[in-house]
Amino acid sequence: MNKKIVLFFSLFVSISTLFISCNNKKNTNENIYGTKTKELIQIVDSNPKIKSLLLEAINKAQEINPDTNTNPVQNLNDFYKFISWSETAMPWN
Repeated sequence: MNKKIVLFFSLFVSISTLFISCNNKKNTNENIYGTKTKELIQIVDSNPKIKSLLLEAINKAQEINPDTNTNPVQNLNDFYKFISWSETAMPWN
């Protein structure tokens, strides 16, 4: 009987730890974007002309090169991710 209790307790602790560690990450803009990217998002959101020009450029680039390997930016969120990555990328990347 004691072996079953120990096994059950061990299994419970393992599953609980896995569940907690997997659900601990938040996917908000605060966690995935760098400081300058957050500033850019505020500028784009507050100025509709800039946003429309940026979306137009992204759409034209997508028409010219739809391949995500050579053109990783296919929409506005991809653009923000790319800019955020550029904030901390090393020159050889």
